[in-house]
Amino acid sequence: MAIKIVLFLASILSLTVGAHLLFYIIVIRIFTITGPALKTLLLIVLLLLALSFMASFLLLQWQENPLTVWFYKFSAIWIGLFLNLLPAVLASWIIIAAIRISGSYAPARLIAAICIVAAVLYSAYGVWNAFHPRIKKLEVRFENLPHQWKDKTILHLSDVHLGHFYGTEFLNNLVRKVNALNPEAILITGDLFDGMAATISHFAAGLNQLNAKKGVFFVTGNHETYVGLNRALNVLTKLIYKGYDYGFHRLSRFAIYTTSGVGTWGPPMRTGNSPEIVVMNFK
Repeated sequence: MAIKIVLFLASILSLTVGAHLLFYIIVIRIFTITGPALKTLLLIVLLLLALSFMASFLLLQWQENPLTVWFYKFSAIWIGLFLNLLPAVLASWIIIAAIRISGSYAPARLIAAICIVAAVLYSAYGVWNAFHPRIKKLEVRFENLPHQWKDKTILHLSDVHLGHFYGTEFLNNLVRKVNALNPEAILITGDLFDGMAATISHFAAGLNQLNAKKGVFFVTGNHETYVGLNRALNVLTKLIYKGYDYGFHRLSRFAIYTTSGVGTWGPPMRTGNSPEIVVMNFK
């Protein structure tokens, strides 16, 4: 088991370092960076950034203090930004090559700068988006629905990831939104806590404010296991779950809803989807 974990971590680290080296090669070529000192400095900085997230993860598990928490937040944000920066510079490289092949002049630095700025702005939007969950309303119809459940509403929360990024202020805002919807029941389906935070007791007061007529129901996720008891890649889920990775589906008389969740793990960024609070009205 230990060997498998080491091999897994080594694979992730190799992939991360390789991606940063690719970024370095493209940047120095597009911006024609030739000075040995500047090239060396850029390489060292990128290699340190490549190692930062795993290092911050290990440091935070070893000891949680303001410095390790800050380092974790910094490295998580960098990884989120880098995941947008790398495609941006790759796209600029392709655009520049295509223009040159056509026989036209390609302002390489300008094209690259535009792509990089677009990636930074897109990442900034992703951070904003990650902290502003939407209300997703569904009308779910069932045959022979008991009378006491007709026109009743249940509320579904998942992957809130309370911890270093999603703190008590975020929780209090979430609770206000949830209670304003007056749900019959609240279902919390795992990963309520981040797993990176050692102390979670300060969230108790906010969670105790959740209010539903028939109660609040909770099941644990993998991050609760980390707290004291990994997420599959957002790229492969459609292949793995064959269309059931997100949204409402019905199979004969059985209904299922897969939510995109409320919070995030790692980078506090949402660019491929939006966080949501799911409200289901039974008919």
